[in-house]
Amino acid sequence: MATQRAIALRNRFINATENEFEALTFGELKVGDSFITFPDPGDNSGHGGFKGKHWIFIKTQENVEEAGRGLKYAKDNPHGKACNTSHGDTEDNFPLSMLVIQVE
Repeated sequence: MATQRAIALRNRFINATENEFEALTFGELKVGDSFITFPDPGDNSGHGGFKGKHWIFIKTQENVEEAGRGLKYAKDNPHGKACNTSHGDTEDNFPLSMLVIQVE
């Protein structure tokens, strides 16, 4: 049986506009924007899905050429860079096509 809180949340979603469910990609964010990532199918180590904790990232760079020394990204799979503010300010590379949720 659903809790009253769950029922209220479902009703709020049902009455929401389509724009409130529009997904963004990492490439659509501006440098300085904060975001969380959508859980991906497969190995979600460190993410935990929608019910788990989410790491907050800040986009720091629009285009990254290499994954590491001499290991270049494919031209058809461009990446950018973001700082993980929830995990010691480490930087990670993200494909520009990755689905994200912008947070303020």
